[in-house]
Amino acid sequence: MRIAYFDCFAGISGDMALAALLDAGADAATLVAGLKTIPLPAWELHLTPVRKCGFAALAVTVTVGGEPAGMHTQRIVIPPPTTTGLASPISSPRFAPASCPIR
Repeated sequence: MRIAYFDCFAGISGDMALAALLDAGADAATLVAGLKTIPLPAWELHLTPVRKCGFAALAVTVTVGGEPAGMHTQRIVIPPPTTTGLASPISSPRFAPASCPIR
């Protein structure tokens, strides 16, 4: 078994972490197949090899409706679970910044 340890003392961006894991050998097809089982708006994962300052790496971009995903896109609301009746914390207004209204 291999273990990856992230020492993120100052945080880490999701796209960079995902790119690092995929570049290290995680299977992109398996990842996409698993994520496609979640009921989300249509999205695509784009993997691009890049070279910066002599280092080879992988860049990951997620697009939703053809546009790069990010805080400027429409907020995704996950429906509450039907078995417990509890609302998902992601759909709760107290977790949503005022600039990202929940619809």
